Amino acid sequence: MDRSESASDSGIAGYLREISHHELLTAHEERELARRLARGQSAARRLAQAAELSMVRQAVLQRHVALGQQARQRLVESNLRLVVSIARQFVGLGLSLPDLIQEGNIGLQTGIERFDWRKGFRLSTYAYWWIRQAMTRALANDSRLIRLPPHAGDLLRQAAQAEHELATNLGRQPSLAELAEHLSVDPERLRRVRLMAARPTSLDAPLPSTESGLTCGDLLADDAAMAAVQSGAEAHELREDLATAVEKLPPREREVVRLRYGVGRPDTHAMAEVAVELGVTRERVRQLEVQALRKLRADTGLRQALLELQGGDSVAARWTDRAQPWLLPNVVASTPAREATAAPALPLAEIRPGPMVTHPRGLAARGTRHHLAG
Repeated sequence: MDRSESASDSGIAGYLREISHHELLTAHEERELARRLARGQSAARRLAQAAELSMVRQAVLQRHVALGQQARQRLVESNLRLVVSIARQFVGLGLSLPDLIQEGNIGLQTGIERFDWRKGFRLSTYAYWWIRQAMTRALANDSRLIRLPPHAGDLLRQAAQAEHELATNLGRQPSLAELAEHLSVDPERLRRVRLMAARPTSLDAPLPSTESGLTCGDLLADDAAMAAVQSGAEAHELREDLATAVEKLPPREREVVRLRYGVGRPDTHAMAEVAVELGVTRERVRQLEVQALRKLRADTGLRQALLELQGGDSVAARWTDRAQPWLLPNVVASTPAREATAAPALPLAEIRPGPMVTHPRGLAARGTRHHLAG
């Protein structure tokens, strides 16, 4: 037992000795103290509401308030042992005995405030339910990392008591069906409540029976990291496939693709810049680009790599014959006009605002251009 536990035990022992000095009340004493308390509460309300009172009247009301406070203190002190006896019933369910006593004392004070001595029953009978409610609510709120609803906590406590009784009578641990039949509840409901009540395990908890310093978190796979590694490897392979496909193009077409989409280069260029670089017209650059993209779309190896990277043949099924190959370079167009097969063509494409492009039919539009990262 460590120092904190010994200090807690010594504190509880001192508290129990202290409350044992308070005498229990008779029924007549309880009624008299409750009457004084009610009179003091009424006097406190009149003092708060009345605007003008004589000095004598104020003195009388203040005396009633003081007598009510004394009566309240006496009622609390005389029933502290009741709180301890109830708290012992909930020990081992998630809260320590001092915490249960503290919560029970709060419930006791609530019960005393609401006690009506005119009903004729004892204070302990009425306050018992307030004390118990305070303790069960504290168990539901504070005893677990994940809060359970009150009805689930009550069912768990009943199941624990019933399991102990059945184990004593049967000489073995009862099955779930036997326990549910004893409690008159549905076995599936009892199973779900027990599953909810399972204690969570910290990822930083050390592994049992090991001195390597490993924790539970060290044994869990990081799916996000594995997916990132796999995605990076696939992207690298795709860049290699693209570079191989571009190398198969004629020199002029290969140079247009590299300048326009940044393949193997850190930057991209507009069509006018490519025309100046190659010493040809913009129309010729556009023609070379269209021819190069058509050949890249027809490359079987590159198309297969793209489909594998982005989910297989379902990617091709997303595109319809409405897709225009001159506005969407990533459309894989087949020869028949009504049988367009689609797939993201140029890998690792990012969409950036592009310059004015010329429609094959003579229309000009500013759209988006798919640039390839090198």
